Amino acid sequence: MIILLFIFWASAILIIYTYLGYPILIAFLARLYPQRVNDLSSSKLPTVCLIIAAHNEEKVIREKIGNSLSIDYPEALFSIVTVSDGSTDRTNEIVNEFAPHLKIKFINYQPRRGKANALNMGVANSESEIIVFSDANIRYEPDSVKYLVRDFFDPSAGCVCGKVLLEKPKESKEPIGEGAYMKYERFIHQNESRFNTMIGTDGAMYAIRRELFKPLPEDAIVDDFIIAMRVLEKGYRIVYEPKAIGYEEAASSVNQEFKRKVRMIAGGFQAVGILGSVLNPFLDPIVFFQFVSHKLLRWLAPIFMLVVFVTNLFLLTNRLYQLILFTQLVFYSIAIIAALQENLRKSALFYFPYYFCSLNLAATIGLKRFLTGKQTVRWEKITR
Repeated sequence: MIILLFIFWASAILIIYTYLGYPILIAFLARLYPQRVNDLSSSKLPTVCLIIAAHNEEKVIREKIGNSLSIDYPEALFSIVTVSDGSTDRTNEIVNEFAPHLKIKFINYQPRRGKANALNMGVANSESEIIVFSDANIRYEPDSVKYLVRDFFDPSAGCVCGKVLLEKPKESKEPIGEGAYMKYERFIHQNESRFNTMIGTDGAMYAIRRELFKPLPEDAIVDDFIIAMRVLEKGYRIVYEPKAIGYEEAASSVNQEFKRKVRMIAGGFQAVGILGSVLNPFLDPIVFFQFVSHKLLRWLAPIFMLVVFVTNLFLLTNRLYQLILFTQLVFYSIAIIAALQENLRKSALFYFPYYFCSLNLAATIGLKRFLTGKQTVRWEKITR
């Protein structure tokens, strides 16, 4: 019984710490031990290259390139490299319309080889001091690159992450769960950056010093996480810049976001093996603590949830445990009902349990795919 009690409460505490305790703790640490930021002013702007990796992006690529050309940065210091990874729609045709523009370099190849290869080729075809990585479906504010770049005047910054705002699709019948989740994540990112460093980055909008880029393994699944975390390996920080703003359309439903979450979790576990020394607790215990608290425990949360539920079944002699089991049953029942009845998801009462359980189901499948090696390296766009 004592062992069961220990397992139950240890798992329950880990769940609470993962989703509530760590965000509160990192906010406290950021206030108590704020990172000293060096002078963010300089008379000399660095050269910048914006790299756009695309696969079958005919719906958005014209707007994306037009938006990129409108970025407010000295023309002589700014260039764009677009890499088409085996596109079979009109993506190549549309990009070629911009070919006469001197700022733009276009690379396309067949067959499709994955986003990691596209990014490797993009960086190899650039010479700028700062590399900005961007998804094809995100719009940048005109001054966003200037804000990304200014943080590099602080010599401790090796990677800078922008603030991506999610816009609700017109056809969406659900609340933007992903939007609320991103606000929660940005709160953590901002405080991690103030305390020490962010753990990971937002792949839609981030920049690194070119000399810190190390070619990705072609089977890398979460390229942005690996690129950003390798910056830490060199002794630099990942900084959050809230004034560098971009806009991205959110998935219209949790179901559409589900595949991306599965891929992210499978890729996260793969990245642990690729990163190696970055996550060595003896080399940088603070980064290790942040990684375990922000990422690893969240990826493992479904296991803790299952353990809490199963052990709870053997601890029903006490009213407290009966109440806890009843609460779990109600919570999971609401999630299942919401999954079966789409119209109920308009209510926050049904939507929150449904969204939370969907995230953790995706984490479970992601772990399984990593262990079985069944997660494809090819990135899949969510339908918008």
